[in-house]
Amino acid sequence: IKEGSPKTKVLVLTAYIDNENVSAAMKAGADGYTLKEVDSDILIGAIRSISQGGMPLHPQAARFLFQGEPKPAEPALTEEINLTDRELNVLELITQGLNNRKIAKELNLSIGTIKIHVSNILSKLGVSSRTEAAVKATQLDIVGEKVYH
Repeated sequence: IKEGSPKTKVLVLTAYIDNENVSAAMKAGADGYTLKEVDSDILIGAIRSISQGGMPLHPQAARFLFQGEPKPAEPALTEEINLTDRELNVLELITQGLNNRKIAKELNLSIGTIKIHVSNILSKLGVSSRTEAAVKATQLDIVGEKVYH
């Protein structure tokens, strides 16, 4: 697709999440990679992200891409991040692929409160997207490895 039309945005929507498939897709020029089983809100968010120049990646796909890169010193870096317990709860749900509405429902909070927590999380992690936050959180073992919804 990219050879014939380099400006076309490509989101890989697949049932396969392994190093070989992720690497092949990204080397072929895919702009994002996610699983068929994702929630429709996550899929719509991924499509919007690509249209705005983002690269939405399933957290497990991101781990495959960053495999072998040196991990920063975890304890010191994790201490510097200094997320509150509530921010950790929200981050955990972000890594599971939940959107703000579902996180708000899960934690019995308003969507506005969740948006504030997400903004604080992105700032503290030094990232600009929820996907980057999920990847960094799993790389630093800030949250446990969870199944992506």
